[in-house]
Amino acid sequence: METHPVFPAELEPEIFETAARLHPSVIPVLLRIARRTLLWIEPLLYEVVDLTNLSSTHIAVAILRGATSNPPAPFLRGVRHVLPNGADMWTFEQTRTILTLCTGVIDFAYGGPLDHTYLPILSTLPLRRLSVHLSPLFEGPDRVDFAHPLFASLTHLDVYDPRSDFCGHVALAPALTHLRMPGGVHLAWHMADSVLAACPRLTVLVALVAHLPGPSANKWVEHIPITDIRFVVQMYSNYARDWVAAAHGRPDFWSVAEDFVARKRRKQIDASIFCLFRPRTP
Repeated sequence: METHPVFPAELEPEIFETAARLHPSVIPVLLRIARRTLLWIEPLLYEVVDLTNLSSTHIAVAILRGATSNPPAPFLRGVRHVLPNGADMWTFEQTRTILTLCTGVIDFAYGGPLDHTYLPILSTLPLRRLSVHLSPLFEGPDRVDFAHPLFASLTHLDVYDPRSDFCGHVALAPALTHLRMPGGVHLAWHMADSVLAACPRLTVLVALVAHLPGPSANKWVEHIPITDIRFVVQMYSNYARDWVAAAHGRPDFWSVAEDFVARKRRKQIDASIFCLFRPRTP
């Protein structure tokens, strides 16, 4: 009688998932092998949800359909990164419902204000990266609480709020290693300095700027009143593209800043240099 090798039950899903990650083009074939492979592989299709891209419309529709089915679709548990910025594919209420069901989300970015009803939902997720306006979530800048469960597992925080004074208490966030403070070229220097002094575990403190202020560019760069080498100024042009790159494990502004600081620690870059670009001059 002919015999066939049998993989241990716990090893079989790992083999299929590894094949799917290494060779995404074979995913449609893997989905049709058996129901169990469908259950293993389908969640991989929805790990990264970028609704700023119109080509993701089918993903948005599938997730919404899965969230409103009874029972909710199992693949929702595979969603890990969600960026609904600037999209009309989900309503405010639908986004809230979807986040309630996508219990494995580790990375969430939203450019518009989220009201306080989102706070308990986001706080139940195993978030490691968060990019939002904090003030609306906590119903005011003076009520932002970095000891709140929302920040329990966060390592990367990108603050969208226009003001940064509440960042003075960011040291209460127990796992935070990467922080972007708001302000850009108008960054509150004293607050950035205070945060760096209060947070020795921070790997980088980033200021993102869309452009430098014309004729005063050189002066602005030369007079940065911060000496901590963990402070990094970067220029950006496409935030969504950067976010998607990070979600897929490619370099983003965080990893570029990390590398910049590491080279400064190795004395490959002068400690007094904080900008990752040359300012544009007239």
